[in-house]
Amino acid sequence: MTILKNNLRRMLGKKSSWVYLLLIPIALNIGIVAISSQQATWVIGVHDEDGTALTAAFTDTFGRDSDIVPVADPGTWQDDLLAADYDMLVVFPAGHTAAVIAGDAPATEVHVRGDNNRTDSLQARVGAFLNGVNAVGTAADGDAARFDTGLREYLTQKYDAEYTNFADGSAEDVSRAVSTLGYLAFGLMMMMGSAAGLLLEDRKRGVFDRVRTTPLRQSSYFLQYFASMGVIAAVQLVAVLAIIPFATGITYGSTPGQVGGVIAATLCFAAFCVAKSMLVYRFAPSTIVAATVNSLIDLPMLMIGGALWPRDIMPDALQRVGDYLPTHWYLNAGELAVNGASVQTLATPLALLLGASAVLVLGFTIRARRFR
Repeated sequence: MTILKNNLRRMLGKKSSWVYLLLIPIALNIGIVAISSQQATWVIGVHDEDGTALTAAFTDTFGRDSDIVPVADPGTWQDDLLAADYDMLVVFPAGHTAAVIAGDAPATEVHVRGDNNRTDSLQARVGAFLNGVNAVGTAADGDAARFDTGLREYLTQKYDAEYTNFADGSAEDVSRAVSTLGYLAFGLMMMMGSAAGLLLEDRKRGVFDRVRTTPLRQSSYFLQYFASMGVIAAVQLVAVLAIIPFATGITYGSTPGQVGGVIAATLCFAAFCVAKSMLVYRFAPSTIVAATVNSLIDLPMLMIGGALWPRDIMPDALQRVGDYLPTHWYLNAGELAVNGASVQTLATPLALLLGASAVLVLGFTIRARRFR
C-alpha cells in the first residue's frame, strides 16, 4: 500500500492541497447544486370555457409548481404577455374534452412569451401533458367512462410519481431533487481531473519508469493510484451530500434506504469519473490534451445523459443513445433511490456503473513498454 499512502500524503500533506483538492471542489459542487435548485415559478394563464375534469386536472397538475391565473378574455393575450401578466396562456374552448374523448386529438391554443428561453421546459411539459391526454382519448374510442379511468391512471403514473412524501409530510418534487444530482454529476466530472493530474506529473518525471525496477507490479501501482483518488472523491461527496440539505433545502429522502441509495449511486458514479480521468491522463501527452479530451467526453455525456436538461425535450434517437451512458445510469439510480426502490431494483444501474468503471480500470492497467 506504499503508493496509496504516498499519494494521500502528497495530495493532503500541504495546506494548499486541501484548498484545491477538497475545499474548492466541495464549494464549487455545492454552489452548482444550489444555483440549479432555484426553481422557477411560472405564471400560467388559463381560459377555460370547457369546465370539465380534464381542464381541472390540468390546473391541478401544473398548479403544484406554478401560479394559475384565470383569464377572462384570451383576445388580449399579446398585450398580456408583453406586460408579463403571465408566462403562458392555455385556451380550452367549449367542447374540448368531448373532442378528446371522440379521438379527434384537438390542437390546444397555447401562447408563450418569446423574450426569453425560461419557459422552454414549461412548454415541453405542457405539450407532453396535452399529447398524453389526446393519446388517452384516442384509446378511449368515444367511451367517456373509459376515458375518465385512463385519465386517472395517466395522471397517477406520469405526474404523481414525480412527488413523494417525506417524514415531515411535505410534498417534494423528486424530479427537482434528481436534477440536482445531474449538476452534481457535472461537478464531479469537472473536478476529478485535478487529482488525476498527479498521474501525468509522475509520467513526466519518470516516476513510473523507476517504479518498474522494483518488485511492485504495474497493476498494483495503478490500482493504488485509483484507490487514492477514490478516497479524495469519497471525502468530497460525503461533505457535499451532508451540506446540500442545509444549503439548498433539497433532501434525498427521509429513510436510511433512500439516502443510502443516493450515496451508493453517487459513489459508483464517482468511481467511473476517477477511472475515466485516470485513463485519459495515463495516455495523454500533456495537460492541455488531457483537459481537451476530458471535455470532449464529459460534455456530450452530460447533455445526452440528461444531467443538464430533461431528456424529454431531446429527440428520441438521442434519448436512446443516452440510455447507454453512465450519466443516465447514475440519474436513474438516484431517482429510484429517492422513490424508495428496493436494493434489487437499484442493483442494475449500480452494476452498470461499476462494470463501466472496471472496464476503464483494465484500460489504464494494461502493460506498456514505457509509461512516458
